[in-house]
Amino acid sequence: MTDSDYIKRLSTTKKLHDDSLMPFGKHKGKRLGDVPDSYFRWFLQQCWCDEWPDLVEYANGVCDD
Repeated sequence: MTDSDYIKRLSTTKKLHDDSLMPFGKHKGKRLGDVPDSYFRWFLQQCWCDEWPDLVEYANGVCDD
């Protein structure tokens, strides 16, 4: 199992919060609470975002604030 597969599996098994770590991209390894809102808006526009359902839920919460 690759790191990406493991992180995706974790993403579908627990609710993400500000202290969870960003699993990919230029903000990989940062606390979600430290990732700019603009990155989450970008993420939600990607056709592959549905592969990360818990991150979509978290991002929607950030972008709705």
